[in-house]
Amino acid sequence: MKSHENYEISIETAKKELQTANQLVCITYPVIKDQRLMSKILEHLYACMVSIVKAVLQYEYLYKRIEVYSDSKSNFETFGECASRFNISPREVGVIQNILNLMEKHKNSSMEFVRREKYVMMSDSLRTEIMTFDLLKSYLLLAKDILPRVENSLKSALL
Repeated sequence: MKSHENYEISIETAKKELQTANQLVCITYPVIKDQRLMSKILEHLYACMVSIVKAVLQYEYLYKRIEVYSDSKSNFETFGECASRFNISPREVGVIQNILNLMEKHKNSSMEFVRREKYVMMSDSLRTEIMTFDLLKSYLLLAKDILPRVENSLKSALL
C-alpha cells in the first residue's frame, strides 16, 4: 500500500459521509420533518469532519511536518496549527471544534428530547445543549466548502 493512500482513503470517507449528511438534510428531513433525524445528521457531519482532520494530519505526518499523538485533543491542536496550509481559516477551525464538541455532548447526554423543533441534549448535571436544523445546515455548508479545498490542496501538492 502506498503511503499517500491513507489520506486519500480519509478524503473518500469524508466524501461519503458528506453525501449522506447532504441527503438527510436536503431530501429526507424536509419530507419526514422528524427532529430525531438531527442526531443522525450530526453523526454523519462529525464523521466527515473527523475524516477531513485525519486526512490533513496524515498528509502532514507523511511529509514529517508534524507529530501525531494518541490524544485526540493534541491532534486537533496540531490540526489547528497546520490548517492554514489547506486554506482553512481559524474561524472554520473553531466551527469544526464546535461540531466535535456537539457530538461529544450528544454521546455523553443522559437524556435527549425534541421541543419546539429543537433537539435538546441534557447532561447528568442537567445542562442542556440545543441543536437546530438551521445549525446543522450551516455545518453542512461549511463541510461542503472545506472538503474540496482540502482535497484540492492535497492533489496540487502531489503534482
